Amino acid sequence: MHLARPLLALAVLLVPAAASAAPPKAAGTHPTRTARIHKQDRPEKAEKADAADKPDKDAADDKTARPGKAGKPLESEPSGKPSEKADKPERTEKGGKAEKLGKPEKTGKADKPAAKPCLKSPVEILGAGESATFSLSKCDGSAAPLAIDQLSVLARAVAATRPKVTVETLSHAHGREIAPGIRRLDARLLERIEAAVDHFRKGTQTPKITLYSGYRPKSAGSFHQTGRALDLRIDGVTNEELVAFCKTLPDTGCGYYPNSLFVHFDVRDPGAGHVAWIDASKPGEPPRYVSAWPPPPAEDALRLPGLPKDEQDLASRETGPLSRQDEKARRLDRHPYVF
Repeated sequence: MHLARPLLALAVLLVPAAASAAPPKAAGTHPTRTARIHKQDRPEKAEKADAADKPDKDAADDKTARPGKAGKPLESEPSGKPSEKADKPERTEKGGKAEKLGKPEKTGKADKPAAKPCLKSPVEILGAGESATFSLSKCDGSAAPLAIDQLSVLARAVAATRPKVTVETLSHAHGREIAPGIRRLDARLLERIEAAVDHFRKGTQTPKITLYSGYRPKSAGSFHQTGRALDLRIDGVTNEELVAFCKTLPDTGCGYYPNSLFVHFDVRDPGAGHVAWIDASKPGEPPRYVSAWPPPPAEDALRLPGLPKDEQDLASRETGPLSRQDEKARRLDRHPYVF
C-alpha cells in the first residue's frame, strides 16, 4: 500500500511532461507544413515553403520568379543577384529583325564628319606690309569661308592697324566697317580677282598678288571708298595683259596706269558693261587721261607743206621769221584747200 502511492505520484508527474513534449496532431494539419512553421529561424527555407503552397497562377504572375526544374516549385530570385532581365534590354521586332531597346540607332549622318568644302588652290596676297596665303573661292565659284574678311584686312586703309581679334571674329561684325579702317569688300570683287588668277595660273605654282590700294575712306566718289575697288598686280603678268583680261569681265571697271605698277579693278552695277580708261599720270600727279597707250604720233597740223620760196622771202623781209602758229594761220588764209 505504501509502495503504490509513490508509484502513482511518479506516474502523475511523467504524464504531463510527455504530453507537453509531443502534442497531439491536429486534424487536417499537413505534417510537412507544421514542421516548417516551427523552424522560423531559417527564413530562406520558409520562403521556399510558402512558394510551394502558392497556386500555379500566382507563381506565373510573379515577375521576379524564375522557372525551376521539373517537379520543383518556382523560386524567387535571390535578393543579392540582379535580375537578368534588368541587365539585358528587351527586344522588339522591327522589320522582321530583333532590335535592342535602350540604345540609340546609328545613322550614317551622325557617324560621318561634316564634309569640308571644295576650295580652289590658294593664293598668296601681299598688302598693308604683311602677307597671307588662302583660297579665294570654292570650286563652285562662290567666296571661300573667311576669304572676304581676310582680303579686307589686307586691303585696309593706310592709317589703319591690324586688329587684335581673329578674322573669324571679324566675320561676325556688322556695319560699314568691321574694324576701324577696315571695310568688308564687295564679294563680287573677289570673284573677279579669282577669275584673273585662274586665267593666268601656271601649273601648281601659287599665284602672288600685290595690293597697292584698297579701302580709301576719304576718296569721295571713288569705288575705293565703298570697298568695291582694288589696285593690284599679279606677279609674272604684265599690266597690259592684266588690263586686257579685265576688259573681258562684265560690269567691271578697268583702269590702266602705264606709268604706275598696278591695274585698277572695280565692281559696277549690273548692266554697266565694260568700262575702261587709261591714266598716263605718274604717282603724285593729277590724272591725265589719254585715248591710247602708247600714244599715237600726234597729228600736228603745223607739219604741212612749206610755203613757196617767194612767199617765205616776202614774209621774212616784212615781218621777219614767222612762228609756226602764225605760219599756220597764214596758210589757212592763203591755202584753204590743204585742209
